[in-house]
Amino acid sequence: MGMNMEFIKKDDYSGELDYRAFGSMLDHPTQCYKFYWLEAIMNLMLKKHRFSFDEIFDEMIVSAWYTVTQYHLFLGPMIEGERRDAINRAIDVLVENTSLNENSKPDGIRSVLKEQNYLVLEYKRKLAKNVPYKLLSSFSSELTQDKGDAYRIEYIQILNQEIHLPYIIENGVGIGKCVVLQEEWIPFLMDNYLIIKNWIQYNKIQFLQMINPGVPGIINKLDDERNNVRHLERVRDLWNAHIEVSNKEIVDIYTGNKLESTFDVDHFIPWSYVAHDEMWNLIPSNASANRSKSNHLPEWDLYFNKMANMEYDLYKSVVEYDSIHKLFEKCYAKNLQSLWAIEELYIKGNTEYEFKHKLEAHMYPLYEAARMQGYSEWKI
Repeated sequence: MGMNMEFIKKDDYSGELDYRAFGSMLDHPTQCYKFYWLEAIMNLMLKKHRFSFDEIFDEMIVSAWYTVTQYHLFLGPMIEGERRDAINRAIDVLVENTSLNENSKPDGIRSVLKEQNYLVLEYKRKLAKNVPYKLLSSFSSELTQDKGDAYRIEYIQILNQEIHLPYIIENGVGIGKCVVLQEEWIPFLMDNYLIIKNWIQYNKIQFLQMINPGVPGIINKLDDERNNVRHLERVRDLWNAHIEVSNKEIVDIYTGNKLESTFDVDHFIPWSYVAHDEMWNLIPSNASANRSKSNHLPEWDLYFNKMANMEYDLYKSVVEYDSIHKLFEKCYAKNLQSLWAIEELYIKGNTEYEFKHKLEAHMYPLYEAARMQGYSEWKI
């Protein structure tokens, strides 16, 4: 799974640094913890070089927040049908017992963690048991064994005198123990900051894809730049042109009200699951209904047929009107990339039954997979 990363190495770095061991820190993960632990350290080191386990755990929870709450990704293997990893469980507890939700901002999450730390203390203690030590196991296999905190902390400090570890651990009470970055490594970590962050992200995505095998587009969800870009304008133009040539009133499928001219373009199955802007999953919706639906799945039996009717009406306009077809062609680059849609759905000659059957055959498995991943159903 690991990514071979070429780090910047300078002769003036202090002492002998084991780059090979550092580059193996993320190898062979069984849980997501090492990615989030190292990522948290990299984030925190921009302000200081000594921080408590508790501070690091808070940063891990913040970093994983949207991955769990918006995208419903599992961070570790399911055991007996349940999430067992500590970060997932901590986030679930915070959502259930505080005002935090999927749209909460990082500073708000940190504030609640400080005020209501007791809610997640057991999960932080679970993380403290092995995560801080095992990340250093690529420097010495002795650290793969749980011989107690006191032994491992002393072993790390002795080992650090011989080979220079990226950090040592200062003893303390529980999650009050501290990580101290070592001076010899700080120039290397700063010079390679973006390289290391990208390396962590790459390995994290590979791991999450492995344990969430049915979930599409994980790389798009965890890429902030891609995540913030939607390609809906040409689909909006297409729907507007279709509405203009249509001889019947177009209504919002959720409310039954007439479609407003300032309609939203809605992902029937949420973008946070499908991670694309394919037009067969997009319909016009009044803004209030779209806000209410948010990141939920519209109840299938109640809304799919209405959605399919709208899609079929649009399909007929695309086939019948040259002007509409030209706008449809402009959607190819960003909104029509699925081969099945190009080769089966948007071809001349489909009857209403054939069109809806093909649409359902491809959308229902996606819908069910999203539901199994934890997306809740919604209706007005």
